[in-house]
Amino acid sequence: MSISVFLATSILAVSQLPPPRHNIPNLGVNANMRGYRPFPNDNPWNTPVDTELVDPNSNAIITSIGLLDRLHPDFGAFWEGGPFGIPYVVVGKRQPLVPVSF
Repeated sequence: MSISVFLATSILAVSQLPPPRHNIPNLGVNANMRGYRPFPNDNPWNTPVDTELVDPNSNAIITSIGLLDRLHPDFGAFWEGGPFGIPYVVVGKRQPLVPVSF
């Protein structure tokens, strides 16, 4: 097989591959979201806040939390051999919606 036929065949084979699944989340308990954003770009949860004005009550809020404390989200991490934190489950698009209350 000549180089040009090999390259043409290779390009055709690659062009027929399914799209990469790098941003499709895994499913299940504590699944890796793989960069997937569950809300649309214009959803308030995706609003950058680094350029927003500082709340006038910011110092009081930070002081009440603790000036030297750090944010520590516990979303199902593993430590010392076991899971801990706030558990979550990633489900597929066909999962029926149910009412949730806290």
